Amino acid sequence: MRRLLPLIAVAAVGGSGAAIWMYRDRIVPIVDRGHRTVDEQSVLTDGELEARYRTLIQLKQRGESARSDAATALARRDVDLAERLIKNAQVLIATLASELVLYQHELAKAREGRPQDATVQWLTSQLLLSVGTDPEQVLPYAQRAVEFGLRTPEALTLVSKLQFELNEFDRAYASAQQGLELDAHSYDTWTVFSTIAFGLGKFEEVLQRLDREFPVPGPPWAQSIRHGAQDLQQEWQKELAQRRLEELSNDEPLIRCVIEHQTFEIGRTGETSIRRSERGEVDIELFEDQAPLTVANFLVLVERGFYDGTRFHWSDPAHMVVGGDPKTKNSDPRDDGLGGPGYTIPDEFDSRLARYHFRGTLTVMETQPRTAGSQFLVCLVSCPEFNRHSTAFGRIVRGQDVIDHITQGRTDVKDGQPEKTIPGDVLVRARVLRKRPHPYRVTKLN
Repeated sequence: MRRLLPLIAVAAVGGSGAAIWMYRDRIVPIVDRGHRTVDEQSVLTDGELEARYRTLIQLKQRGESARSDAATALARRDVDLAERLIKNAQVLIATLASELVLYQHELAKAREGRPQDATVQWLTSQLLLSVGTDPEQVLPYAQRAVEFGLRTPEALTLVSKLQFELNEFDRAYASAQQGLELDAHSYDTWTVFSTIAFGLGKFEEVLQRLDREFPVPGPPWAQSIRHGAQDLQQEWQKELAQRRLEELSNDEPLIRCVIEHQTFEIGRTGETSIRRSERGEVDIELFEDQAPLTVANFLVLVERGFYDGTRFHWSDPAHMVVGGDPKTKNSDPRDDGLGGPGYTIPDEFDSRLARYHFRGTLTVMETQPRTAGSQFLVCLVSCPEFNRHSTAFGRIVRGQDVIDHITQGRTDVKDGQPEKTIPGDVLVRARVLRKRPHPYRVTKLN
């Protein structure tokens, strides 16, 4: 199978363009500004579909060039030229929008006529990406392209990226490995593989593969990945040593949370609905020796039932989920993320004992130093950007899969209708399973 064309991106200028969304196997135009129709009897060949795709790329490039030239003209204060260029860009983008609508019909007919054609499935995935479709809707087409014979580094890398963005971490890592097996010296393939491996804490695996493929020093980008893996591996070894000590003492405070998932659905006619799905348990071990003040506050709030009924109001796929805001209990999504216990507590991230952030780490959520209260986030992957900036005070010891499947919260309005926000998953209850035999008191800053 020959290498196929890269994806395109559509940018509307001056409000022109067509909005396109997809439901199941149908790509539906919301606004169709074109006037061409598709011959119902014709099904384009792979070569013809690729040629049409190449035309879309050229249109997109011409539109971008016109916009860039217009910006340059404006910077030179040549208003007349800028206006002409902007109008030209608007025409190009409008033409592109019309061609996209036509192209999605052509692809749909080709999928119906050749359901196991890898090229058709791949081009469909590229079209969906180009119009900003959610990863969960793009992934099946990319996967089928691979399944039907398109086993290229580019295809496997895309599949792994989409799986990672959907928190399908083990599958994403396996797909990324397969991509490297096909091209072990590609910068793009290595970038995706290392991102996924770092997120899952597989720093040693990255180093071993780098040693095999790129004898030191290797290309500059490989050196950069190596240095990152070495730094993270050192911190990970310290974390593992600390965890072994905690296993021996077996007296760290332990919390059990029950989480209820919410499913957001779009009906065939565009209606939206929310339904409850399964519940899951999550056990959290707290870092009392490294963050005693934060742990004491969390334990006191748990025992008060403070977290019961709160929602995870923010979910950033392949990164983190955020909960702990009492304002999520009300019916107004506009104040989600603004609540707390009515006081703040000291930061402990600058302690010499401070723990770092790996997959499953529980850390405080604050907008700036000295604003920590009740809100917390859970790292879905390693998050070194939080080290020395946020207090890590626990880790998931059971139920990481439950955390991985937490839905987007109520601040997410990607469904295209801001008035229809998505309720986040519910923290039904949190209970203390174990704590040390001494009083726990909150240390307040205000």
